[in-house]
Amino acid sequence: MSAPPTRFGLILAQLDLPTELEDEFNDWYDTEHIPERLGLPGFRTGRRAERAPFPRYIATYDLDGLVVLESAEYKGCSGVNRSPWTARMLKKTRKFDRRLYEQVLPGNEDVAQAHAHTALRFLPEKDVDRARLDAHLIEVRQQHGATARLFSGREKAAHEYLVFYTAQTAELAAALARAPFGGATEVYGPYVRVAS
Repeated sequence: MSAPPTRFGLILAQLDLPTELEDEFNDWYDTEHIPERLGLPGFRTGRRAERAPFPRYIATYDLDGLVVLESAEYKGCSGVNRSPWTARMLKKTRKFDRRLYEQVLPGNEDVAQAHAHTALRFLPEKDVDRARLDAHLIEVRQQHGATARLFSGREKAAHEYLVFYTAQTAELAAALARAPFGGATEVYGPYVRVAS
């Protein structure tokens, strides 16, 4: 009997920082951090999004599986081995929250890069009617211009589901966030670097 396929993993980082560090923060993310991560084996996608309310930014990374974070390559540029610029930026953030998830539905699909808008729904596992939620996700996935993936939290996100919606428009992302499933929701638009 063959082993079940590995579920894709997800890193979700939420960050906020003082306004005076905005330019340097975006330089760091755009020129060092995301390119460094996407150069590592097992990192499939890297995406940033933003909104006005706190926390302002998110970054998400699709992974071949959470086992990628145990690799020598990843450990060689994270934790105590992170670059001085990374250490400086993380020290200066007002909020830095990093959560790990494994994809449950459909199990192995990357974020829809063509969809510029993101909605996140955080749900305590104990409160979820999975049959109802799964039916909702399948319905969303049949819509034009939207997709939905379900993740199960690991480590500090244990016992939490994350519904990760993407949408082609801000209006559709907001509508997905309003779906009647409870939990905390956050809606983000595309990250756009404004020239200063």
